[in-house]
Amino acid sequence: MNNFKQIRFYDTENEVELGGFLADNKYIICGCCGTVLGEKGDEDYPILEIYQEWVNLSDCIIGDEA
Repeated sequence: MNNFKQIRFYDTENEVELGGFLADNKYIICGCCGTVLGEKGDEDYPILEIYQEWVNLSDCIIGDEA
């Protein structure tokens, strides 16, 4: 069974915060392109926040978060 949570994470290569998903409490999936970026705890994509409820991440996903 797949378990997905919304997250906010930091892309260290591009120096930007993005929104995405944490699948099975293990894999980080980019909300913009759908790419599996790495695993939870990956230094390149540290998780900044795990949302407990579904939220609108539109601005965060496209990198326009203030």
